[in-house]
Amino acid sequence: MRLGGPAPAALVPWPPDGFLGRLPAAVALTGATPLGLTLEGGPTLVADLYAAGARLVLPAGLDGCLAWLP
Repeated sequence: MRLGGPAPAALVPWPPDGFLGRLPAAVALTGATPLGLTLEGGPTLVADLYAAGARLVLPAGLDGCLAWLP
């Protein structure tokens, strides 16, 4: 996400144990699956997620290629 530009949310696949407890109050959990967590936050969201222990942060909440489908 640091190179891909802005997105309305972030996906953290396979978060480490204790990850949610290390997040600042400004970060909100908006979705969870067995594969990962979707989170929203302010302008420091990506940095906050990496500081909490995320190994990978991907953009979430974008239309991407689906917007082109009929």
